[in-house]
Amino acid sequence: MDDGVSRLLSSSKTEDRIRAVQRLAASGSADDLKLLLAALRDRSSYVAGLAAAALEDQAPWELCHDLLAAFDYAMAAGPKRDPGCSVRTHLAIALGRHAYAFAADAMRAGVACVQVEYIGGMPVDTAPPLRAACAQVLAEIRHPDALRDIGLLLFELTGSPMETAAARVGAARALARLADAAGATLLAIKLRNPAGEVPEVITECMQALIQLEDERAHEALIPYLSAEELPMAAFAAMTLARTRRVEAALAIADCVDRFRGELQETVVLALARCGVPEARDAVERLAAIGRPGAKRSARLTMEAMGWIAPE
Repeated sequence: MDDGVSRLLSSSKTEDRIRAVQRLAASGSADDLKLLLAALRDRSSYVAGLAAAALEDQAPWELCHDLLAAFDYAMAAGPKRDPGCSVRTHLAIALGRHAYAFAADAMRAGVACVQVEYIGGMPVDTAPPLRAACAQVLAEIRHPDALRDIGLLLFELTGSPMETAAARVGAARALARLADAAGATLLAIKLRNPAGEVPEVITECMQALIQLEDERAHEALIPYLSAEELPMAAFAAMTLARTRRVEAALAIADCVDRFRGELQETVVLALARCGVPEARDAVERLAAIGRPGAKRSARLTMEAMGWIAPE
């Protein structure tokens, strides 16, 4: 580190310390990354957040002990030391990148963390991204209690579902990463009982269930073909296609006429991608005797799949 950066780091002016952190982050050298550790405890949470963001992608395994210490320091007085939870979120991601097993207890605390801050005079839980990141770490390190802790997070519906959605999205992704067959059961239960949930979480659960290669995934997904929100139903069709099951193909074929325009084209393409003979038969039937919109969608799909030459 040159003397200029040293002076900036010790400056009483926040803007100087910001410049120092930016220069150290851009350098990326091992020595400069170590110097960023001190900035994690800067009196400005913005400066600390910049340092944590730089370390998220660049910190080597050798710094994990120090990253964990900084995480624990922030957890001890979250609203004061890490308002917004951005520092701990970045640090958790960095620890997860190295699957740092010694972080298990801290990550379990992070998964359960709720940090209420007043923004615009209103109480807001700022910790959902932190909970999501910690869940991912537990999955990465294959902690024995990971399934339980992540599963509890998936079903957490405290506060505003929209404001806390990031935590449950993270839980769904963590279950997929954990690759435990029991996780598919949790996801299926969530999908079969979605009361109060937001679409972002539902669609993430659909994808996670498919990633786990659950043989009964179609049972949880088929009901969503009847969803009132047509974009949700179309997404369910595309996800169902990845099961490559006859039941999925037949269910998608039965719902094609619910859609119009681009959504209908999406659903017919999903049908074709089911990859079973019944799916191709259904698309060809739509092209021959379907309603005008469905006929057009089927023709476009057949061209896209290379089944017929473009007109």
